[in-house]
This record gives sequence, structure tokens and C-alpha cells, in this order.
Amino acid sequence: MPMPAALLRPAVLAACAVLAWTAFDGYRSWQGNRDRLLALVADAGALSPAVERRLRREITPHHARLEAARALVFHLLAAPPLAELPAAEREAAGDARRRALDAARSLAREGLAAQPNSWQAAMLVGATTYLEWSLDRDPRLFTDADAWHQPLLAAVEAAPREAEPRRVLATAYLELWPVLSPARKDFARRLLRRTFAEDPESFARLGIAWLKIAGDPEEAFALVPDQPSAWLQVLSAFAAEKRFQLVCRSHERYLASLERSLARRLEDGERRLDLGDVFHSRTRFARVVAEAPPEQRFVPLVNRALARYPPGLLSAGTNDAMAGWLRWAIALSEVRLFPLEPNIVARLAVATQRLGPPDAALVALLGGDRVRAERLERLSREHAIRAWAPYLIAKAHYLVERGQAAAADEVLARVDPASRQQAPYWLARQAVARALGDPVLVAEADHEVDRRRAGSWPADAWRSVPRGWSLYVLPAAAGSGLTITPAEVAPEGAAVLVRWDGATAACRAIRPGRPLHLEIGVTPDPHLLEWSTVGGLPTRPGPVELLPAT
Repeated sequence: MPMPAALLRPAVLAACAVLAWTAFDGYRSWQGNRDRLLALVADAGALSPAVERRLRREITPHHARLEAARALVFHLLAAPPLAELPAAEREAAGDARRRALDAARSLAREGLAAQPNSWQAAMLVGATTYLEWSLDRDPRLFTDADAWHQPLLAAVEAAPREAEPRRVLATAYLELWPVLSPARKDFARRLLRRTFAEDPESFARLGIAWLKIAGDPEEAFALVPDQPSAWLQVLSAFAAEKRFQLVCRSHERYLASLERSLARRLEDGERRLDLGDVFHSRTRFARVVAEAPPEQRFVPLVNRALARYPPGLLSAGTNDAMAGWLRWAIALSEVRLFPLEPNIVARLAVATQRLGPPDAALVALLGGDRVRAERLERLSREHAIRAWAPYLIAKAHYLVERGQAAAADEVLARVDPASRQQAPYWLARQAVARALGDPVLVAEADHEVDRRRAGSWPADAWRSVPRGWSLYVLPAAAGSGLTITPAEVAPEGAAVLVRWDGATAACRAIRPGRPLHLEIGVTPDPHLLEWSTVGGLPTRPGPVELLPAT
């Protein structure tokens, strides 16, 4: 029998009121649970902005409990060992960690009960058991290892694409490495290799521990992922331990990894450009130039990146890198080396306005823009100062190569008196004299150039540059190499990188008073020798000797 209309309206209103109250009560319960979890995580010192956002976003109680347990567990995994804390703080820190573990274990078990197939819950149950027994040095860590190991393995198998279960299991393996069986170590290596390769954060957290545990450098290097950031971390770790030979080995692997990484990025940019994606291709090309260190090894990549770069402004944030490449090109031009193509120099010049007039004019000349170079030259009335000498000398060579020897002679007449005593000036004067065909001028220039050739160079001949030190070398004869004696190096030593004509010649571990022997083919042409510290306290190079040809 239908309900009378007079009774229907009150019934509907009552039902709506019940539903509204139920929703409100549920919201209050959810809000109270959320606030309790936030307070719990905050008390443990694990409440980061990201954790707070995730907790506030969770709408189901068991997911919120798992998120809180996760925050506590990863906070404890990242905490330093109690033994590394000051003795006065260890007891309080241990008690705080036990309270956090109790809370995390309770939350994880509640989450697992609500969702038995949750890989997160299994991971957290295993992690809390492992952390508690490890903290208390409980023998069950070994005698009842399945209690923590099986839940972690189950989480890894249930979520093969997730990094967190593998990171937790890897942490446990690294701590227990000395007591693992050979078979378990093989499994752990495979797990670590995959974890490090797929999750950069895992290597950032666990890489140093692995380096300390590995039996030898080759074993350690075998698991380092092919990522430049990972090799920089390895390099820094060995530098901190003053293992400078390993710093150099790490540096070479860093450069190789960086070269591969930039090549992949360049290919990605070219592929995107071919598909018409101008914006993202531009970003990738700019990053290649920004991340490549100025040296010969990376010139092909930079030339390609800037040659394919779409018309328009270069990406913001790359100006310093562009200026670095230009300064490098300027330094090499002094020894008549031009690794960057003129159109590439021109593109770099457009991207940066951080050069003074003399350098800007020189860069314009290197980029083939003589009109701009001479305009900058005309605007300046300070040609007699030393800063203009590199430009004027380069312009003289430029004019000689184009059959304008008389004009080149006039340009050299404007070089400042101090620079006229240097080898670059007389090499330019020699080129002008030969182009003019004047035997008297040729004889004078040849004599002055020979006077400036040397078989050794004193410590004060080095110049301080942003990347370390540089030395202009004009050898008296061909040689088989150089000997460099450090002038300043800390007692524990250091690792130094030596470049020859813009290319890495050697990375060596050095000690005070021990010369560095560099085996390179030395020709009688001008060369640029560079020295920089890559590990340890800053160093300074000293006297340089030319080794006779063999």
C-alpha cells in the first residue's frame, strides 16, 4: 500500500538527515585519524611537505596508515647509525627510534589486515621487523631471517616496477653483507645493479655504502649505473677518503658516461626536431651545450647541437656554459687552435653578453664576423691596453691568411708594449714578415721567436684561470713529454687533471715533492698546458721541464 503523501515528505527529510549526519561523522572520523597520523609522523621528525601532502590526500584509513608507516620507515632508513651520534645522544635517539618503529609496525600490520595483497604493507612489515632487530642487535635478525626477508621478497615480486621494495631489501643486504652466503651475495648484486640503474635516488642513498663494502674497485665499479651523477658521487666519495688514484679512475668513467648521456640527449633532440617538436628539441640541444665541459672530447657534440639548434633564443640558464665555451675557444686561439666551427662560435656569441669589448671583438673575429669585430674595435679608444692584444694579434693572422700583410703590419703596430715582449706577438710578426717577403724583418722575427722558445718554464709562468692554471708553452724542440713539479699540494696528496691543447692528457694522483711525468708528443709549435684539481685540497703547479725526444 503506497505511503500517504503527508508521511512521505517527513520520511525523506529524516533519511537525508541521517545520511548527512553519517557523512559528517565519517568526515570527523577521517579528519581525526588524519590529524593523529600527522602528529605521529611529526613527533618522529619525519613530516616533510611531501609526506604531509600525501597524508592529506589519502581518503581511506588503511592507505593513510600505510603512508604514515612508510614515512616513518624511510625516515629511519635514512637516519645515521647510532654509533655515529655523540655518546650523550645515543640513548635518547635509540628510544625515539624504537617508538617510531612500534608505531610503524602497528600501522603496517593494520594496513596488511585491511588489504592482504598490498605490496606496500608487506614491505613495511618486513622493514619494521628488520629495523627493530637491527637496532637492538637481536640474534633473530639471522636465526629467524625469514620473518623480515620473506615479506620484503614478496613485496619485490609483487611490485617489480616499484623501486622502494628493492631499496629496502638492498639496504638490509648491504648492512648484512659480511654474513651473506655466496649465493645470497650473487642475488644481492643483481638486485643492487637493477636498483641502482633504475632508481637514481637509491644510488644516492646506498652508493657510498656499496663502495665501502665492495672487495675491490672493479667490483665496486661494476654496479655503478651509467649515469654521470652517479660517477660524480663515486668520485666525491673516493676524494673524501683521499683515495686519489681511484678519483682519477672515477673521473675517466664520469667523462665517458657524460659523453654517452649527452649523445643520447642529442639524438633525442634531433629526433624531436625531425618530428617538428621545436620547443623540446631546443631544450635538449641547449642542455647538451650546458652540461658538456669545454674540452676537445665534447666538441663534436657541441658542434652538432648548435648546428641543429632551431632559430631563436638559446634556453635560459645556459649563459654561463656558453661563456665558458667561448673563453675556452679564446684561450686555444692564442696557440692557433680553432676546435669550434666559426658558425658555432657565432651562435655562442649571440647567446651570451658577458664578454668585455676586447673578448667580444675576438669572438666575433673567430666567428667570421669581421664587420662586428671592427665595429667593436672602432668603438674602443683603449687599444694600447693589454686586454686588446689577443684580438689585435688574432686579427693580424686573419689578415695575413687573406693576403693583407700590410694591413696586418699596421694592426700589430697598435699592440701594447708589454705584449710585444711575448711569444704570441712575435709569432704573428713572423707570419707578417714572411708574407711581406722582407728578409730583414723575417730574420728579426725568427730571432725573437727563437729567443722565446724554451725547454723549461718556471712556476711563476703559470696563469690563474677559472678552471685552475694555464701555461703558454713554446718548446725549443720536439719532445717526448713534460715533467711538472707541483708547487703546492696538501700532505695527503690530491688528484689533478692535466689538459694539453684543450684535451685531457692525464689524471694523476700526486704527492708533495713528486714530479708528474706526462708522456705526450710535443712539437715545436705553441701549446696550451692546463692544470686543475679534481680531488683533494686545491693545488698549484710548479716548474715544467721538456723531456727530450726519444
